[in-house]
Amino acid sequence: SGADLSDADLTDTTLSNANLLGVGEVDFSDATEVPGEFIDLEQRQTEDIRADMRGSVTALTTELTEGRYEHDLERLTEIESEARAIADYAEELASRHREMEHSEDASE
Repeated sequence: SGADLSDADLTDTTLSNANLLGVGEVDFSDATEVPGEFIDLEQRQTEDIRADMRGSVTALTTELTEGRYEHDLERLTEIESEARAIADYAEELASRHREMEHSEDASE
């Protein structure tokens, strides 16, 4: 259907965050150094994070529905990395939402 996600136009941030595997819990609330790139989710616009998250969800859904991952370690690694990226984006968005609610409560 439509887009060929093997050459997906996911953002560099999505791909870079997705490449951070095997390092245990990755905390993106602080700036994270990746080869050749510096990522700080706190500095990204909310809409950009939402777009990155949609890209990761699309890539993850494609990997899962194609079903070619079951015996393919590389594809399983891609699935794991996209899932981690989605979790990082969701955590940052939730944090922003909590901060926004807290600042609204404080102003009342």
